[in-house]
Amino acid sequence: MTLTRMYSFDPAAGLELFQSGQIPESEQEWARFVPPQALEVLGKKEVERQSVLFEVFKSELDYVNDLQIIKDV
Repeated sequence: MTLTRMYSFDPAAGLELFQSGQIPESEQEWARFVPPQALEVLGKKEVERQSVLFEVFKSELDYVNDLQIIKDV
């Protein structure tokens, strides 16, 4: 299994690990959470689009975590 598809064997479990913060930031890429078949079917533009959307989700997750810290303090 390649590093790029590290979590794609079980995308739901990979996303759960991502949401719980158990995946290092360096490994948080959309393509790692997608089944290999999806990457093969989607065109380059769609893969890039999905990657950008995933970056937005990551930013939102960071924002929610920051709000939680502010609430706790």
